[in-house]
Amino acid sequence: MLKVALIGYGRMGQAIDNIANEHGIEITSRIDPNHPKAQWQELIPQAVENADVCIDFTEPSEVVSNMNMLGEYGKSVVVGTTGWYDLLPQAKELSDRDNIGIFYSDNFSIGMNLFKKISAYAASLVNDWPSYDIALMEHHHRKKLDSPSGTAKAIANILIDEVDRKKRIVTDCLQRQPHDDELHVQSIRCGSIPGTHQVIMDSAADTITVTHQARNRNDFALGALTAAKWLHGRTGLFNMEDMLGGVSHDRR
Repeated sequence: MLKVALIGYGRMGQAIDNIANEHGIEITSRIDPNHPKAQWQELIPQAVENADVCIDFTEPSEVVSNMNMLGEYGKSVVVGTTGWYDLLPQAKELSDRDNIGIFYSDNFSIGMNLFKKISAYAASLVNDWPSYDIALMEHHHRKKLDSPSGTAKAIANILIDEVDRKKRIVTDCLQRQPHDDELHVQSIRCGSIPGTHQVIMDSAADTITVTHQARNRNDFALGALTAAKWLHGRTGLFNMEDMLGGVSHDRR
């Protein structure tokens, strides 16, 4: 049975803990400075010594520091935290330096990865019809730390790649009319929404929408556990496309 240490015991850490055993994974430790059910308050060698792989759902500001420590401890890690991808070159250096595996994804839902592929295809069709404008809207719970989400940024980049007339991603609240070459991405934070992403394609005649709506966190938790199983025994920097073998977006 694969042994996993959870770094961060918030909503996602608890969701992973709830389903781990039924998927053949033992949670060896829970590390969190604030949660009463965590056995450890900080990331020290003893907290992860029995783990084959660690799963990190903490904060963007902590990710690289945690990876540094895990590299020193010789532990591979699945990183579910988003909002740190400008530091991916450092993650690659860490994986090479310490000979560990690092797996990251903006979203661990299999359905979301299918949604990306569907969105890419829909955008490629809209590319041939300039009468359609295209935009992206995403909703998440009010405690989410990054806005727009890492997933929304990934989808926005897919749309930019597919629609030639869109050159720039704009995430600010526009106090003006958007320019024709701008892809507007709107983020809403409210309540306990697990996550909704919607690609909007609109013309004077009609509206086409493609939507992915998460019902709960179980799909994300299962994806993270699947990634931990896949990462075990591998070294290097990986993402969901590596694991799924092209289920995620590939450019046409």
